[in-house]
Amino acid sequence: MGAVSEVFQEMLLSPRMWRRAVVSLGLLLLVAAVLFNLYLLFLFSAPQKSAPAEEFTVPRGAAVSEVVQLLQRKGIIRSPWAFRVALGKRKIRAGGYYLSRAMNAWEVAAALSGDPFFLWVAVPEGLRKEEIAA
Repeated sequence: MGAVSEVFQEMLLSPRMWRRAVVSLGLLLLVAAVLFNLYLLFLFSAPQKSAPAEEFTVPRGAAVSEVVQLLQRKGIIRSPWAFRVALGKRKIRAGGYYLSRAMNAWEVAAALSGDPFFLWVAVPEGLRKEEIAA
């Protein structure tokens, strides 16, 4: 039994064995990093290759979490987390937007933080049209 443990100890201490272990660990980490990046790419990618643009309305006063739920329910984004990362510190503006399922998370975030094609305007009661136009 002692001879086996001596051979095993010699193998563990040999530079060749350590080199193999380091190379194997490096390859394993490289494969893990590639797989993780592919997963992130999938999360941020568009749900469909091509799709027509549809009207999407961000309700006035809606929280970001509500908008994210609406986007996911309509199939415009794959991952709420990926969309929040893409949105960053930008604010979502209430109004109407043309969004497509062929847009990735970055494009959807840019669209929703940009200018909507329609928005709500509150006009105080009693103003004349000249006062509103000014």
